[in-house]
Parts: sequence; structure tokens; C-alpha cells
Amino acid sequence: MSLRRFSQRAMFSRPGRTILTIASIVIGVAAVVAVTVVTATTRESYQVMFAAVRGKTSLEVVAQNTGPIPADLVEKIAALEGVEGAVPLVQRPSSLTKGEQRVRLQVLGIAPDTDKLVRDMEKVDGRLLKADDGDKILLEAEFARYMDFKVGDEVRLLTNIGGLGPKNFEVVGLITMTDGGALTQTGLVFMPVKRAAMRFLGKHKVTGNDQITSVQIVAKANANLADLQAAIGPLLPKGVEVREPKGGSQVLEETLLSTEQGLTLTTAFTLLLSAFIILNTFLMNVGERRRQLAIMRAVGATRDQIAGMLIGESLILATIGTAIGILVGLGIAFVLISALSQLLDISLPSPL
Repeated sequence: MSLRRFSQRAMFSRPGRTILTIASIVIGVAAVVAVTVVTATTRESYQVMFAAVRGKTSLEVVAQNTGPIPADLVEKIAALEGVEGAVPLVQRPSSLTKGEQRVRLQVLGIAPDTDKLVRDMEKVDGRLLKADDGDKILLEAEFARYMDFKVGDEVRLLTNIGGLGPKNFEVVGLITMTDGGALTQTGLVFMPVKRAAMRFLGKHKVTGNDQITSVQIVAKANANLADLQAAIGPLLPKGVEVREPKGGSQVLEETLLSTEQGLTLTTAFTLLLSAFIILNTFLMNVGERRRQLAIMRAVGATRDQIAGMLIGESLILATIGTAIGILVGLGIAFVLISALSQLLDISLPSPL
């Protein structure tokens, strides 16, 4: 009898042990796949949101403490040589309520006339924003489909100014992003910058001036960014800085930080636990067969032959367990993403 046939007979003669070994691999692989997919999906969702906020910005002017800045900086910066355009932005976290469902999202107050310098929007339904619009908003088409909103619906958003509780906003258009800032189901709401400033920032308590959260600057093709930063610096009040845009705004980065840390820790713990389960199962498997392996050595099997037999068995069981584990892990990922969406009050795209 060859060692290969002996190995097959050994596996089928103890189906319980074989099934438990495969099950341990399935559990380990499924856990790693599920956590990895959830981590990647969450990270990608936020990074896409970052790209939509950043758009084609060359430089940005923001407060060092993430607070509001004077709105009159826009005109001053736009007048500088080398500036193609200066676009105001109000960005604030909010939450949308629909029945018992609540989704956390980001509100972007944009200037409809100049925002096209930074973000390319394509109308899917309805119309785009106008500068004199009141409580009117745009929703990304996929996000609207996910939330079952259509043009003409009223959306309740939590605001900071003008009384406690949510305010009603009318959906006047559904859009999709056509540039590098494309997004899908990332929970962004667009409204006119003046209305966003009124609802989320208010006027400066001392000067009474209008406020925004940042100025997004698009430089001309031949402009030197270092020289442009140096020219903008003297225009800025204390506590306000000009910088190259980061991967996402500070508000969004802070929103993502705790989620990233939790998922990274979970991934590391899952890898360690899975490796321990699989290693321990194989060691127990070999330990139970010590007498059998000793007899094989006694009848002439070499050390290399026995090692090759065990490695062959391991590869077969690992292949079966890994294939099943990947499928199970993807199924678990769908469940985890759904649960995470409800826990964080955000909408996450499908992992596939």
C-alpha cells in the first residue's frame, strides 16, 4: 500500500477528526476574510468621501482648530495672481432621519456658481442648486436610491443653528460625480453655501460677519504653489492657515479615526486567533496519530516520506477549508457591514 492511499484511508477512517480539522480552517479563514473585507470596505467608503470633498483643490485655507473662518477671505484670495478660483465651503457633520432610520452624513455647503471649478457634478434627476435656493439640497443618486429618496421628497437633517431638532429640506436634484471625486453611498448632502452657513455656523458673535469652514483654491496651470502659499499667508487672520489638501478634511479624519483603530485591532486579533486555532488543531491531529506514525516508521517508511504525507494531507485539508472559509467569510462580511452601518449611522457600499 502506498503512503498516498494510506493517507487517504486515514482521513476517511476518522471522518469526525477530518471534519473538525477542516472546520477549524474554515473558522480561521472566514474570520480573517470577513474582518479584512469590512475594514477595506469601510476605509474605501471614507476615502471616496474624502475625494469628493477635496475634488480638484490645489490648496485650502482652514482654521487650525477646525472651526469657522471669515467668508470674506474668498474674494481676497480670488484676486491674487496665480489663482484660477477660490471656492467657499461649509462642511459639517449631521444626521438624516427617515422614520426609525437614522444615517450619519456630511453636509457640504457649496457655491453653485463656482463649485464646478472643484467638483464635476452630473445631474441624474431634477436640477442643480441655485445661489438663492433656501432649504434645498442635492443628494448623490446611489445614496438616494439606498435611502429610497426621490426629487421632491422632504429630508429631515439635524442642524446646529436656528433651534434644536431637525429641519426639513427639499430634495431638488439627484447627482453623480463625474471626476476623481466620484462617490457611491457615502452620505454627502449638498446645499447652497449661504444656507449651510446659516443652518450650521451662524454669524461671527463679535463681528457679525458671515462664516465658512474652508476656502478651496484652484491654482492656474503655471502657478507655483509655494509662492501662492506665501502670497496667501499675510491675508489670513490668526489661527487660520493655508496648506495643501489632505486625504480628507480634519472633521472626516476624526470621524474615521476610531473606526480605523477598532477595525485594525480586530484584524490583528483575528489573525492571531485564527493562526492559533489552525496550528493547535493540526498539532492535535498529529499527536493522535503518533502510534500510527511509529508503526509506519517500523515497517520502513522514512522520515521524509512521513513528513511528505502529513504535508500532503495538510494541503488537501487547507485547500478545502480555505475555499469554504472564503465563501463563509464573504457572507459574514455582508452581515457585519449591515450591522456596522446601523451602529455608525452611515451607509456602506456592498463589499462586492
